[in-house]
Amino acid sequence: MFRLTPHNRQLLTVCSFLLLLLAIWLFFSPYGGILKYHKTSEKLNSIRTENEILKKQNAALEKEIAKLTKDPSYQAEIARKKHGMIKKNEIIFDFDKK
Repeated sequence: MFRLTPHNRQLLTVCSFLLLLLAIWLFFSPYGGILKYHKTSEKLNSIRTENEILKKQNAALEKEIAKLTKDPSYQAEIARKKHGMIKKNEIIFDFDKK
């Protein structure tokens, strides 16, 4: 069986203490500790999710633009719904209760 001499015991204590300090530094270091890495990783995931949402919104807007520029029937529908325009010789009856 292995016996520790007082010198080896002291060396082991010092090395253990230094290792503990190193672990604490790696965990809490403001320059790249594990906590900072975790926060940065969460922020990156949040930004990636937001980016995917924005890509989908951009695709929908591009489709809308294409329809508005190329589809006359869609243009007429939007002109009627959003701007209250009517066709020639057309009469609108408003049945909304006020």
